[in-house]
Amino acid sequence: MRSTPRSRRALAGAAALAIVVVATALRVWRLDWGLARDAYFVDEAFWGERIRSFVPLRCAAFVPHDLIYPTLYGELGGLAAAGLRAAGALGPLPATFTPGLLLLARAVSAAAGVVGVGLAGALGAALWGPGAGLAAAAFLAVAPLDAMQTHYASVDVLLAGLLTAAVLAALALARRPTTGRAVVAGALAGLAGTAKYTGVVAAVPVACAIVAGTPRAPRRAAALAAAALAAFGAALIVGCPPCVLAPGRVAAALATHHERSTTLAWAFSNNHLEPSLGWYARPYLYELAASLPYALGWPLWLTALAGIGVALRRRTAGDTLLLATLAAYLVAVARYPVTFPRYLLPLLPGLAALAGRAVAALRPALARATVVALVCGYGAALAASQVARFSTDQQEGVARWIADHVAARAASGGEVRVAVPWFGDYFGLVLPLTRAGLRPVLVREGHWLDERPDALVIPDWYAISLARDRPASGAARDLAALRAGALGYCEAARWRSSFLTETLYTALDPAFAADLWQGEIGFAVYVRAAPPDGVAGAAGSPPLALWRR
Repeated sequence: MRSTPRSRRALAGAAALAIVVVATALRVWRLDWGLARDAYFVDEAFWGERIRSFVPLRCAAFVPHDLIYPTLYGELGGLAAAGLRAAGALGPLPATFTPGLLLLARAVSAAAGVVGVGLAGALGAALWGPGAGLAAAAFLAVAPLDAMQTHYASVDVLLAGLLTAAVLAALALARRPTTGRAVVAGALAGLAGTAKYTGVVAAVPVACAIVAGTPRAPRRAAALAAAALAAFGAALIVGCPPCVLAPGRVAAALATHHERSTTLAWAFSNNHLEPSLGWYARPYLYELAASLPYALGWPLWLTALAGIGVALRRRTAGDTLLLATLAAYLVAVARYPVTFPRYLLPLLPGLAALAGRAVAALRPALARATVVALVCGYGAALAASQVARFSTDQQEGVARWIADHVAARAASGGEVRVAVPWFGDYFGLVLPLTRAGLRPVLVREGHWLDERPDALVIPDWYAISLARDRPASGAARDLAALRAGALGYCEAARWRSSFLTETLYTALDPAFAADLWQGEIGFAVYVRAAPPDGVAGAAGSPPLALWRR
């Protein structure tokens, strides 16, 4: 049966609807993780406080003192909170921090993520046609890191969407260089800079568009550049007023970021380059060989590489503009020894579009459909397995298990002391242990067992950091001795976490096994090998049946 234009439009519409449904589901599912228990990723508190300052709405909220990030993300969440308060949907807030407000901050990212999927599709369609656009949107909808990143309050998803919008506007400007289009492109580039400081890279496609659109008209180019620059500045004022009113504070924030990314990079356990990673433990190489495969999933990354190859071979004006933008952003964020995958998130929409270009070039149609189905099927399953790990159930389970199985054997006169390696409360154990009637004790390296606690909890994330970053350290030797039963404690319970085809990614970097901001990071509980009441066997044998979760 021959297809008709009407049937093709209907099929495309159904595909677009399916993409929106999948993209929304992956970004909204488990969005409220931890909040019912007053638990959240520690860094989110920054945005919760920022949003809280907008309730009730007042001008001072738009000019915060702390500019470690620009203010657009907080403004969007804060205005949403103020609107809910005005509509009567948000009651009076207590004087203390309210974790519930974090749902609004996460919702900003979730909404930006779904819109970003549409923008990726629009970019692919504008450059290479509707088939490439649909494929690009489908690919970004199931990109694991893009789906994951909406689940804690951070600016990166919003930045990715604004950078993509700026590229779209720049493409329109290159094709028809008018003052109005220059204003739109400049404004979007400015807004990207108010989401995160690295967003100023969005000026690159605008500049490329002006040069490409006015090859032999320098005066016209200058006029367009002036219009774009004026719009860029106006957007900075709207999206981040203190960025313009207090440039000294911005300079101080940038200096702090530079110091953290260079001299202090090694303070970020599991998130800096180490020789243990092998030949790609270098800036740029690590991002290409490890971070991007993890962020996209191997099939989508390989398809995007094919798209880059096609773009380099054909080198249309649109190819050049997009490749220049992606290269500029990669240079801006990947030249440091820190390895946070989320820093690469703004690259994902463009890479999804390039992957769509590669698929659109395939013949026949069955080959295109097969590749899209395989890449999207794997990506959706991988992303779902990652999103499923946003939970504090393991922390609650650890606390309940210790309360149920260790309290009766405690040697501390009723007070059960649970040692946890010191790392602030990034492991999320202090509150669950306290609620279970236990006493959490944060202990320094080299002193885990000084006070003979009733139990010691070792998070997998922490154990990975010792093996990855400091295999010859005293703490790594202590962990090996603990696991061997040489310190008088034995492993008695274990909670594990994994995701689909995990070994394909942990072989690149063991740190990919667990991330603090997912909540579910795996735990092992160690208890005394020979309690005084004689319940256990000989020293070095488990006093309780080994529990595994």
